Amino acid sequence: MIRPIVTSSVLLALLGSSLSAAEATPAAAEPNQEQVSVAVGNLATFGIATERVEAMVVAEPIVAPGWATYDPQGEAQVGVQAAGRIVRIAATVGSQVKPGDILAEVLSPGFVEAQNAWLVKRAALATAALSIEQAQAIVTRGQQTGDGISKAEMQRREFDLKVAQQARITAEAELAAALNTLRLMGGESFDLDNLGKTGVATQILVLRAPVAGQLIDMAAVVGQNVSPEAGPVATIADAKRLWVVVQIPESVVTQVQIGCPVELTGFSGARLAGGTVSHMTPEIDPHTRTGRVRVTVTSADQIRPGMYVQAAIVPRQAGASAPVLAVPESALVSWEKRTVVFVEERQGETAIFRPKTVTVGSVQGGHAPVLSGVVAGETIVVQGAFLLKADLGKGSVSEEE
Repeated sequence: MIRPIVTSSVLLALLGSSLSAAEATPAAAEPNQEQVSVAVGNLATFGIATERVEAMVVAEPIVAPGWATYDPQGEAQVGVQAAGRIVRIAATVGSQVKPGDILAEVLSPGFVEAQNAWLVKRAALATAALSIEQAQAIVTRGQQTGDGISKAEMQRREFDLKVAQQARITAEAELAAALNTLRLMGGESFDLDNLGKTGVATQILVLRAPVAGQLIDMAAVVGQNVSPEAGPVATIADAKRLWVVVQIPESVVTQVQIGCPVELTGFSGARLAGGTVSHMTPEIDPHTRTGRVRVTVTSADQIRPGMYVQAAIVPRQAGASAPVLAVPESALVSWEKRTVVFVEERQGETAIFRPKTVTVGSVQGGHAPVLSGVVAGETIVVQGAFLLKADLGKGSVSEEE
């Protein structure tokens, strides 16, 4: 996990910070011990980052361009099931919504017709039930008293009862169909009980968010006519579920396979996120002579949909190699004729950074294997180490003076 941190006096001087001297100057240390101390509350301002030292496969990666897009499995499109006219937009593009939040309201004659149809079918079912009661009473009375009726009359009465029973079955089916149509248009949140009590149809069809996420598109404005055939009115997506689509040259596409680890950086070189190859298209584009690879991003906090990135994919052959302890090349600095990394240590609300001498092997793919100096689990500075070095240099000059 990368955490943004901040150095002390040099950066404060560069940015004109108004922090107190207690926050900006190196903390008291043991004699001859080099360190820089910074208040934790000030760490995020300057964009220095840290990582835990861990074992990884060190190899020259396949570097290719790509772009970020939403994971379709994290998207939801909301449309209407009855034609109408938008009378209110309740959410703006970019806003976060929860399941059930109102997105828009539609004046829909078709929705009114569906409600009226349900009311009519419900009344028809009640009439059918009453007819059965009446027919059953006539049959029962004839069976009990005889009432001087003929056998043919009795059969006619029993036939009328069966007709009434069949009419009820038909009415129940028609009511269920009307309810299905109404649920399809109004959704599960539609207040059917209120319609049954009042008998008054509502003219407004409410569009609600089916899932939580960010509203990324509202394809309608107030006054616009909408219909099921016109496509979705709104689109919601989980901004933390992203894919990166990478174009791999044909010459190296066979070196990539599903499961290969990937490092994603901006074109400035700053690390954005990690991920793994989750899908590969089977064909090669005849125009670009590239194959497309889909990378599932493990953390999308620094990546935005539509953003162009550089993907460094560890090739299949490298995946067979044993992981070794390694650090990013950006963590290495030269200090007093030795190579060091800055190790972070937390003491309450204070972050302390100390240079630690390391011996490393050749850099490959932006990482250098560690031969000695740090151990797995230690937290080191991977961006902005040169600023900490400058701050230590400033302290050394002050001591000489």
